[in-house]
Amino acid sequence: MHRVTHNRSRSIGSFRLPGRGVLVAFGIVALVASSPGVAVATDPPVLLGTLATTEGVFEEYGIWGIVPTPLLPQSGIDPYGNGAFETPALLENWVNTHVPADYDGYIVIEWRDGVTEPLLAGEDHERFDSVVAEMVSVVDEIKRQRPGALVGYVGIPVFDYWSHGDAWRSALDAAKPLHDAVDAFFPDVRDVYGTEPARDLDRLGVYVAATLEIAGDRPVLLYTSHRYENVTERWGYSLIPRDEYVAHISGLMAVEFDGHRPAGAVAAGNERQTFAAGASVKVRGGFVRTDPEWQRVRDVFATETRAGEEVNEYLTRLHPYVLCLLGEAVRGEPCTLEPPRSE
Repeated sequence: MHRVTHNRSRSIGSFRLPGRGVLVAFGIVALVASSPGVAVATDPPVLLGTLATTEGVFEEYGIWGIVPTPLLPQSGIDPYGNGAFETPALLENWVNTHVPADYDGYIVIEWRDGVTEPLLAGEDHERFDSVVAEMVSVVDEIKRQRPGALVGYVGIPVFDYWSHGDAWRSALDAAKPLHDAVDAFFPDVRDVYGTEPARDLDRLGVYVAATLEIAGDRPVLLYTSHRYENVTERWGYSLIPRDEYVAHISGLMAVEFDGHRPAGAVAAGNERQTFAAGASVKVRGGFVRTDPEWQRVRDVFATETRAGEEVNEYLTRLHPYVLCLLGEAVRGEPCTLEPPRSE
């Protein structure tokens, strides 16, 4: 029987997890010594970074130690979203370009298009077995090239925010070969609704507990973001308010299954690409982007940045603050940095 603990009654300033947890943020990534009772203990604190915009963060958080963490995008596996691993040459090139031969850290894979739907449907979906086999093949190939790496997928095991009953559990059971193949888990627990923080925490707490159950002694790092997931027009891409952001992550970090807790948190950091694309109103050929999603990106960017400020300039100001909040959520040490201002 699992126990889910959210600790909502504790104040943010005084909240303390026993020991310290692990932070891994893409674009702004930190790995911190794990607490007693988590799935796997880790080495001394290090800060990991992948995007060029994190260069300014390195000096400020250098006391943690900084190493790069590879994030394998879908374009390196299945660029057309067919749910099939048809481009082994792309993967080999990516590994050789981004991962040192003696690498023994995390490799995080983001592959969603073409695979999420079959995995959620389980064995009732005609492509379920093939998708599981293809995803196992990717892990096996990476491990063949970099045997010391800890490989896992963002959002695996899969989760449906609105439907996570017996059918979902059956789908997870059927995906056991995939779960057995990975070395680490990165459940996607990004905040969704600004008006429903308690519901978000409750439903995603069920997801985290299930992931811990599947993981056993393997590390579970929560994949989260300081921005709302782009699900609603009202909140999509917007920065999550400070207290909600910290409470969301710290609450999920406190989830337990048989004495195991998440070993850390993963913060998505693809803002550079998103804002750079959205800030440009024209695409190749001169056509203007008019769809609501890109307009939303432009509106958010305009609201947060100073007049004339470039994307990388703004993110260099933002990321130290976000890392500071992430540290507060995982380690319980209050962040003293102020949010970047637009004026």
